[in-house]
Amino acid sequence: MGSIPTQTIEQVAAANDIVEVIGAYFPLKRAGSAYKALCPFHQEKTPSFTVNPQRQSFHCFGCNVGGSVFRFVMDYEHLDFPSAVKKLAARAGIPVIEDRTFSASDDRQHETRRLLLQLHSEAAEWFHENLLKREWARPAREYLKKRGIDGKIAASWQIGFAPDSWDALLNWARERGYRRTDILQSGLVKPRDEERPEGDVYDRFRGRIIFPIHNDTGEVIAFSGRVLDSGAETAKYLN
Repeated sequence: MGSIPTQTIEQVAAANDIVEVIGAYFPLKRAGSAYKALCPFHQEKTPSFTVNPQRQSFHCFGCNVGGSVFRFVMDYEHLDFPSAVKKLAARAGIPVIEDRTFSASDDRQHETRRLLLQLHSEAAEWFHENLLKREWARPAREYLKKRGIDGKIAASWQIGFAPDSWDALLNWARERGYRRTDILQSGLVKPRDEERPEGDVYDRFRGRIIFPIHNDTGEVIAFSGRVLDSGAETAKYLN
C-alpha cells in the first residue's frame, strides 16, 4: 500500500469547506462568525459543538473533541485517514494517486518517533483502563456521567483518568521497559528542576480526566487533562 502525497491531501482539504461538509451531515446554526450544533459525539441539550470556517476546524466544548475536516469524517464515519481523504477527494472530484516510492530517512529519528508514538498509544490505553476499572476513578466516572458522557462515549474517544499521584505513570512506564529519557521526551513526566533534566521527574497529569489528542492519521501525539474540581487553584486544562 502506498501513501497519499502531501500535495494531494492539501488539495483535498482546500476543496472541502468544513462548514459545507459537516452541514451535509446535520444542520448547523450560524453563531457570529462560527456555526453551532448539538454535538454528534455525546448527548447534550445545549449546543457546544462549534465549527470555525476561518480555521477550517471543529471543536466540542462539552467532550473536548475536535480537529480538521479529515478528523470529522474519520470520527463520524469511523474511517481511517486514507479512507477519509479518498472520500473527500471523491466529493470534490479530485483523483488520488498513491505514491509507492519511499525515500531514505534517518534511522535514529524514525526509531525515536516510533517509540514515542508507541508510548503515547500504550499510555492512552492505561489512562482509559484506569477510568473504566479503578475504584479510585469513580469520581471521574460520575463527573463524566453528569455531563452526558457514558461508558460507550468514553470508550469511543478513549477518555481516561490519571491517578492523583506523583509517579504512578512513571512507574508504570518503567515497568513496561521504557527508559527514563524516553518517558521524559514524551512529555508525560516533567523534571522537578527545568535546569536539571537529569534530576528527579514527576507525572505531568495528576487527578485529571485525560483526552488523547490524535493527528489526522489517528496516532496519539499528545494529551489534554481536565481537573474534576473547577474551583481548584490550578489550570482547568493542562496540555
